[in-house]
Amino acid sequence: MMDSSFSCRLIAFDLDGTLLQKHAFLSPRTREALTKAHEKGIELVPATGRMLHFLPDCLTELPFLRYAITSNGAGVYDLRTGACLYANTFPPTLAASLVRYFLSLDLWVECYVNGHAWIHRATLEKGPDHYEIPENKRLFVQKPYRIAEDLPESLVCEQMAVEKINLPYLPPALRTMLWQKMDGMPDVTAVSSVDDNMELNVTGCDKGDGLRHLCEKLDIPLTHVFAMGDNGNDLTLLRTAGLSAAMKNGTQEAKKAASFVTRYPCEEDGAARCLEEILHLSTDFTEGKELSL
Repeated sequence: MMDSSFSCRLIAFDLDGTLLQKHAFLSPRTREALTKAHEKGIELVPATGRMLHFLPDCLTELPFLRYAITSNGAGVYDLRTGACLYANTFPPTLAASLVRYFLSLDLWVECYVNGHAWIHRATLEKGPDHYEIPENKRLFVQKPYRIAEDLPESLVCEQMAVEKINLPYLPPALRTMLWQKMDGMPDVTAVSSVDDNMELNVTGCDKGDGLRHLCEKLDIPLTHVFAMGDNGNDLTLLRTAGLSAAMKNGTQEAKKAASFVTRYPCEEDGAARCLEEILHLSTDFTEGKELSL
């Protein structure tokens, strides 16, 4: 059982594979748990690889959500004003060279800039069938895109501050080669949020970094932060928070990074059940790890 000495002031939560069901919905139980956390004075913060303008309506319509950590920590936003409170972005020339390389491999590539997704016109015209993007991944290429005739050139000419370069689907034949190549680049951090994508940020940018900057602004010690996540782009988030949970459906890396593992997966209200315990509303939510706080 959890020691009641843990005082929670902020909860940071991943979305896909953690809070959202079917990547799009909040269950009634999750909505209720978030509402009760807010009523206890806890700040609730999405911490996601998505860009600002791809946050789902089921979240943005919650009146008590004030802040969001987006693009894997590259953009921290005030949801009420739209102001960017912290940014950690690619130099435009580096982003352009990476995008040009990915386009040469005929990959679907998009850039997150100031909370929007930019895409090369030819990519969008070819469409997801050309790139053999599986049906269950198509939600992630149905964004409100901004279109550039020549994306690499636009990044440089318009000096775009790229938060994240997103490859929503990597063909199996290219995965090993691309991971090896990106791992060898000192200025780039490559992570994934599902087993067949790649997300690139500038080195030093991650969800944990975004969380630290937000907590500094809000004057909330990290020891009073609880975080939840499930995948490779959540590792620093889980390690940075004072207490953290990896979802039962999460990767082994995420489970090792977290304080404990939820007993239930995302699609069985694992996040809601976990939040209830943090709020002392229910019991028995850990799997394999006893907490000693």
